Amino acid sequence: MDVAIKQVSKLYPGKVRALDGVTLNIGTGTFGLLGPNGAGKTTLMRLVATLDVPTRGEITVGGIDCRRRPAEVRRLLGYLPQSFAAFRRLTAYEFLDYVGLLKGLDGPRRRRDIERMLELVGLTGAARARAGTFSGGMLQRLGIAQALLGDPALLIVDEPTAGLDPEERVRFRNLLAELGKDRTVILSTHIVADVERACRELALLAAGRVVFRGEPSELAALAAGAVWEVEVDEGTYERTRLSHQVVSAVSTGGGRFRLRVVGESPPPGAAGPATPTLEDGYMAVMRRQQRAQQAAG
Repeated sequence: MDVAIKQVSKLYPGKVRALDGVTLNIGTGTFGLLGPNGAGKTTLMRLVATLDVPTRGEITVGGIDCRRRPAEVRRLLGYLPQSFAAFRRLTAYEFLDYVGLLKGLDGPRRRRDIERMLELVGLTGAARARAGTFSGGMLQRLGIAQALLGDPALLIVDEPTAGLDPEERVRFRNLLAELGKDRTVILSTHIVADVERACRELALLAAGRVVFRGEPSELAALAAGAVWEVEVDEGTYERTRLSHQVVSAVSTGGGRFRLRVVGESPPPGAAGPATPTLEDGYMAVMRRQQRAQQAAG
């Protein structure tokens, strides 16, 4: 299912510009939409999900215009919003049955879909438990189950692993990667590891604009020659924070720290080059964007 986003901008009252000329073409597979909080990711997902309309530009899903024919688009997609909440008094099965009714699924198909989705997300054993008793991870799995009812060709998930423990996060990433084999999955997140392990392509948003589009390895490569590791004392650590982007800092005892930093030149001390990761590439691009904005402002 192809999603075409063409020169989309979104302005809110007070001339707040959430998106500025975004153009993306997304096909089958799991696609990552990466960026810091406030970059415009949730706004873009709401526009694709037909919950809002762009100020300018056009979005089509499978060739169908989201603004002109939203009802047709909604029949093609499943959506897990950033803040998902099920009716706490309903059981998992009852909640999915309710969502299935809203989606217009007939009785036999609805029952088959519910049982299949519960098994897919690992909630079969909790089907008769009330949603109000679920952990955060279980609620997110219930959220993905409701989004998948009706077998949508497009699945949109917004910050799905925020707040999950490491085990639940790994389970959820693996599920998204599996789902992307035969449908289009758009994963919006600020968590770099989720994109790195679940997506084969991604776009990086900053201040409402696309500043990178490509494969995770290509984003990592943008930090080549700009990643350094060094061990420093506390005073040098503080100076390094002012001149470089510190990706990680580990205390080695005795007031010393082992740093991994991103910058165009080596940090103070006996620094050595390091192989860039996706996180390094993300940090390098965001650092360049911040510098460009400061120069322009």
